[in-house]
Parts: sequence; C-alpha cells; structure tokens
Amino acid sequence: MADGRQVGAAVVLGLAALAVLVLLAAYFPDSTPNELDVRIAEAIYDAQNPGFDLLMRLVSIFGSPIGIIVAVGVIGVTARRWGDRRGAMIAVGIVIAAIVVSPVLKLIFARPRPELIAVISAPRSYAFPSGHTVRATAAYAMAAVEFGRMRPQWRVWMWPAVVVLVALVGVSRVYLGAHWPSDVAAGWAFGVVMVCAGCWALGTDPLRQPRGSRASGDREPH
Repeated sequence: MADGRQVGAAVVLGLAALAVLVLLAAYFPDSTPNELDVRIAEAIYDAQNPGFDLLMRLVSIFGSPIGIIVAVGVIGVTARRWGDRRGAMIAVGIVIAAIVVSPVLKLIFARPRPELIAVISAPRSYAFPSGHTVRATAAYAMAAVEFGRMRPQWRVWMWPAVVVLVALVGVSRVYLGAHWPSDVAAGWAFGVVMVCAGCWALGTDPLRQPRGSRASGDREPH
C-alpha cells in the first residue's frame, strides 16, 4: 500500500488540473474566437510548410482512435504479462473513461472549431476540449504511471518522452486547424485529471516511486 503522501500528491495535482479546466471554460466561454486564442493560433500557423504539414499529420495519429487502441493494448498486455492485473484494469479503465467523458464535455460546452485555416478536414464535432489531446494525455501518461510502478528505473526517460509526445499532439491539433489553443489546454487539463484519478485508484504518486519497489499486483510469472 502506498502512503497517504503519495495519494495526496495525486489528489492535489488532480484538483489543480481541474481548476485549470474550469478557468479555461470560464475564460473562453463563447463561440466567438477569443483574441488570445487567435494570436497564439496565428503564431503557430506562421510555421506552416509542407514538411511540418506531414510531421504534424503523423504526430496527430498518436492521439487518434487507432493510436490510442494500440497504446491501450500495449498497456493491458504488458501489465498483465508483468503480473499486475489490477494495474492493467485500472490503467485501461481510466483511458476508456477519458474517451467516453470527453465527447460529453464537448456537448456541454458546444464550442465551434476554428475556421481560420485548415490543413486537414476538421471533424464535425465540437471543439472544447480537444479529444486527441485528452486521449493522448490519458493513454500515454497512464502508460508511464503503470510501467513506472513495475519498472521504476524507466521513469527517468519515460516521463520526459510522454511530456514531449503529448505536447506535440496538442500543438499538432492547432497547427492542423482542428482546434483553438484553449481547446488543447483544456484537453491537457482534463487528461491530467483522469490520470490523477488513476493514480489515486492505484495508490501511487504520479511521478515519484521508491527505487526497486514493485506494484501490488500478482508476481511476474516465471
């Protein structure tokens, strides 16, 4: 069992992310584009060229349904093979919950997508929060949490890799013209809320774990 400080860290971080989500919803409430959103989006659009177009399309795949299906499969199969069935169920369950709740939030806020530019054909669903960003944050961060429980030494490289990947997925959605920056920021915030819920359920700190510790699931089969 993790101590209360580990669980408390997940709760504090989750509440902070929830507060950010609420503030974003309050500050960017209207269908009319916010000036700050427009200025940030236009700065990103200025970098557009054929090479970046291709790169951003490829990066965006990591937040697409097919990318998340692959990620969830890797999490579930790997965690079970390492003997942590409970951890596998919680990690996969958190990602599925994020996927299910995200469209509900879109319907609640009913925010149109940007029309300034479009490298791709944007989906017809609402924009806030970015579904790609929610899915990527939940899936890859939960992978880092679960694999970090089983292999603590992996956290040194895994968390930086996840942060870079999730950041790029979010930026790609703005670059491609599918979302406003605030949609992406809300996606990150909600994704972090879901990951912290997973950490709370697992009884672990999202970033810190004693070296050499093992998950509380079944032992790894020999």
